[in-house]
Amino acid sequence: METKNIAEEGVSRDLRRHERVFAKEEVFAAFITENKNYYMNYGQILDMSIGGIGIKYSSQNGSYQQNEYVLIELFGQFSTPSYGIYRCRVAYNFVLEKDPWSSLIVRRCGLQFMGLQSEQIQKIQRFIEIYSKVD
Repeated sequence: METKNIAEEGVSRDLRRHERVFAKEEVFAAFITENKNYYMNYGQILDMSIGGIGIKYSSQNGSYQQNEYVLIELFGQFSTPSYGIYRCRVAYNFVLEKDPWSSLIVRRCGLQFMGLQSEQIQKIQRFIEIYSKVD
């Protein structure tokens, strides 16, 4: 698969293997620690496919690096049960907005699902069916 820095290429040029669909506004993901003790950051899922997700999140303490591995937990809404925890590779991560009066930075991050088991694939497919934005 061709690898390009999506920030340089622009988000409009899509180099993904799987077609992505836009997510409904109430769809979220959380970055969690390796020991699954607590959430590091929450973010809104912007688009998704069986191959990964695009997420917008706010951070005060640094960012995730390209090719770094992270754990993500998927939620349809904050009041719904989790759709599982997935290991992902950071494909890109860049700044969308920076407030000059605060340390809060809004970022866009592309995550590729890694090492999915058949049960996880089924959960992600169901998640996409339920939370895809229909035009």
